[in-house]
Amino acid sequence: MEASAEVAANFLGTIAKFDAISPFDADTKKYNQYFDVLKTLTGQLKESVCRESLKEADLKHIHSVIAVCYTKLKNNDKCLDVTISETDLCCECFRVLRNSCAQCQQNQDLISTVNILPVVKQLLDLYATKGRDCEKETVALRCGVQFIGNYVAGNYTTQMTAWQTLFPETFLNVFKFNDTKASQYLCMVIYNCLNDLSTQQLIKHPDGLTVVEYIIQCSQTESHPDWGLLILEELLQNNEFIMTQLEGLSSSSKTVLLELMAAKLDSPASEECDQTNSIKIPAFTIAFLAEIFETQASGIVQSAVNQTQASGIVQSAVTKRDKDENAVDSVLVIHLLQVLCLATCRPQQYGIIQSRTSLLTLVLELLHKAHLAGKSGDNVFSTRQTLSGQEDSVDNPLHGFKSDLIRLIGNLTYRNKNNQDLVRELQGIPLLLDHCNVDECNPYMNQWAIFAIHNLCEDNTENQAFIANMQRTGIADSDVLTDMGIEVQERNGKLYVKSTKKSHPDNTS
Repeated sequence: MEASAEVAANFLGTIAKFDAISPFDADTKKYNQYFDVLKTLTGQLKESVCRESLKEADLKHIHSVIAVCYTKLKNNDKCLDVTISETDLCCECFRVLRNSCAQCQQNQDLISTVNILPVVKQLLDLYATKGRDCEKETVALRCGVQFIGNYVAGNYTTQMTAWQTLFPETFLNVFKFNDTKASQYLCMVIYNCLNDLSTQQLIKHPDGLTVVEYIIQCSQTESHPDWGLLILEELLQNNEFIMTQLEGLSSSSKTVLLELMAAKLDSPASEECDQTNSIKIPAFTIAFLAEIFETQASGIVQSAVNQTQASGIVQSAVTKRDKDENAVDSVLVIHLLQVLCLATCRPQQYGIIQSRTSLLTLVLELLHKAHLAGKSGDNVFSTRQTLSGQEDSVDNPLHGFKSDLIRLIGNLTYRNKNNQDLVRELQGIPLLLDHCNVDECNPYMNQWAIFAIHNLCEDNTENQAFIANMQRTGIADSDVLTDMGIEVQERNGKLYVKSTKKSHPDNTS
């Protein structure tokens, strides 16, 4: 108690010094005095007893310092022959404000009463748009955003005040300044301000999409906590965001969102949607992604074949550009497919996807086209039982494409009689059986094919009879066995294995 009393007494002594030199009148001779007092206040306000002792009049003094300094900076009337500049004073004022409202709703509300935020906005816009004149201004920008982060924490009223004041202009200005720390602090502000109303404004405002693009970029930089990632997790649970914003995002941003969805669907926590630390991607969102997949995936096989055929030809600049755009489309389609594979693993949550017979029909069609394309020439869909000399295949965005198609077929037919029958009617069973082999370009393809056949036959006598009535027509070629010097022959309904390697006599003495 005595220690707290001493801390409080020292704080009140500093406030008395601040009062003695106020009001701030831009007298450069007093800059050092103001700065020393502000710096002392910054340290003292780390203590809760000091924060609780702060008064409205003290915050008005802070407001006057910021306002006068802003006017001088805006008019380029800053003093050049002083050791302490207007930016030094503003930065220290931001630190005082930041510390004053840390876990202190009383001071958050007092700052609103004094109406400091509008001039803080003006300063942030000024620093963010004028360029990087010096490191001090960058630090001031960071401290200003940090202050707003503490100002909105846990306080709905200040959250709405900050959002209405700063969105979207100041948000965009800070992001465009392209400072990693300032952007992360701003993501903290945005995350803390997210509620039904602010989310609607973010989705519907003409500049909202640009803000989201910056948030996605920010989520790709390492930080802890990752505020950008936390914002995206919130947005992914909003049907309206996916429906209205996803199509307008850049291809790279779409890819980031789809990778995030896949990671969440693939995490153990996603199986328990009622856990507080997990996010639940709505079934409606997955259905919407399935619709996008159906729209964009139909031409992917022919596009990939065309690219392969043109790979050995000298390309014009326009052709190269078109090829790059097609490659990006392939990446998006693959990520959409992976999300659908992971979502359909949980029929209790996303069973609605099994009712999309158009999706199953398209996936079978794509697998059939890829199978034929692979047999017609040497391309990304050709079966490779060894990757020797084919290192580029691993980097191809369509690496694993057929495996994922087969996996999705297996998921869509899981305990679903209508889909089981549809696959048989579309001649999908022989197609799947033809993929029960090793393909290094499609990891686990044979396992997924066996999985799909199992699901097709479960409680389906028609499919079981269809397979039972199929006739063996011969032995499939195997490059792997050939490379190993092994030949398989069939005689009188039995299989025989023999070595094709010539034996050499032992020449050792």
